[in-house]
Amino acid sequence: MRYERKGSTSACILRAFPVRPLGDGSLRVAAGSGRTNTAFFKENVLRARVVLPDGSVRECADEELRDGIADAEGITGVITQVTFKTRPLEETEVRLMSFPSIEALDKGLTLIRERELPIWSVSFLNPTSVRLKRALPGRRCHEYEKTEQERLAAIERGLPESYLVMIAFPCSRAEAIDPALAEIVAACGAERLNDEAAAHEWADRANTMKLKRIGPSIVPTEVIVPREGLAATLGDIERNIRQPFVMEGMYTKSGDVVLLGYIPHDDRRFSFNLAFALALSAIRIARRHGGSAYSTGLYFRSQATAVLGAERLRSLERFKERVDPQRIMNPGKVLALRGEGGRTLDRLMGNRLGSRTCHTADRQCGEAQALRRERPGA
Repeated sequence: MRYERKGSTSACILRAFPVRPLGDGSLRVAAGSGRTNTAFFKENVLRARVVLPDGSVRECADEELRDGIADAEGITGVITQVTFKTRPLEETEVRLMSFPSIEALDKGLTLIRERELPIWSVSFLNPTSVRLKRALPGRRCHEYEKTEQERLAAIERGLPESYLVMIAFPCSRAEAIDPALAEIVAACGAERLNDEAAAHEWADRANTMKLKRIGPSIVPTEVIVPREGLAATLGDIERNIRQPFVMEGMYTKSGDVVLLGYIPHDDRRFSFNLAFALALSAIRIARRHGGSAYSTGLYFRSQATAVLGAERLRSLERFKERVDPQRIMNPGKVLALRGEGGRTLDRLMGNRLGSRTCHTADRQCGEAQALRRERPGA
C-alpha cells in the first residue's frame, strides 16, 4: 500500500478486504488483525466520503459517522472513500500456541486480558478447523509450484488437533510480551508451536474459502459473545451442532469475542437448505450466553436491538428518515420500518431462533459427513 512507503500501516487490517469492499456501508466488518489493541475497524475510521440517497456527496465524521453510516449496511448511503488511523510500520511478530481444551483456552485468554499485554491481534481456531485443514486435498498448481505446496501441506499436517491461538504484535513489543506469554502457556498446559507454523498460519489467515475443496459449499454463521460466556458458548456448540463446525474466533479490545463459523456442505443437495437452520442454532446458543448475531442484514433485523443496542438503533432510524425519506436504499434491511414489509420474515426468523428447528436440521443434514467420506483425500 502507498502509505507503507511513508513508514505507516493500517492500525486495523480488514480481514475480508481482498474480497469485500467498504462501499456496503457497514464499517462494522473488522479483520481479525488489530482488534485487540485498536478495536473494530469502524472505531479506526476518522471520516468517510458517502454518496447519500439523493445523490449528494458528504464527508461524514464523529457522531454522524457513528450514528448514520457505521453498521448501516448500505441503507443510508454508499461509502466511496475512508480516512483511517495508521500506526508506525514495523515487522509483525507472530506466535502460535496449542491449547488442549476449551477450559485451557478460556484461561489463557483471561490471563492475556488481565495482564494487559500490548498485543495487536488475538485469534483462534477450533480443533475441527485444524482437523479439516489437515485433511484438505492439495491445491492444483503448476509443476514449478509443487515443492512449495508440498512444504505448506506438510506444515498443516503437523498441526495438533487442538485450539490454536495466534497472537500478532509489532516486533518492538516482543520483550514485553514473550516472557509473560511463556508463563501463560505454562499455566494453561499449552504449547508454543514453531515459528514456521506460526508464519504459515498468519499468511493463510484470510484463506478460509479453501474449505470449499471438501464442500464444495459452506453454511456460514457469525456471532459475538462476551468473553465471560465464551467457554459455555463453545461447549454448547460442540454438544448441539453435530455437523463438522469450522470456527475462527477473534478477540476484541472490549473483551467480546467474534466467532465466525462454517459448516462444509453441498448446495446441490436438498439437505443444504436444512443445514442453513444450523446457523440459527449457533445464534441461539450465543444469545443464551449473553451474545447475539454479529450483524442484522435482512434476515436478522428482528435482532437489531440486541446487535446494535436500543439507543444506537434509534439514532440510525432518525438518520435514515432524514437522508432517505423515500427509503430507496436497501429497503427492509437492518431496520423494520413501517411500510417496508417483511413482518412475516421477522416472525419466521424470530420463531426459529427460539424453536427446536435447528435440532431437526442437525439430524436431517448428516449427508455432509458422508459426503466427506466419499471424496478422495478428504
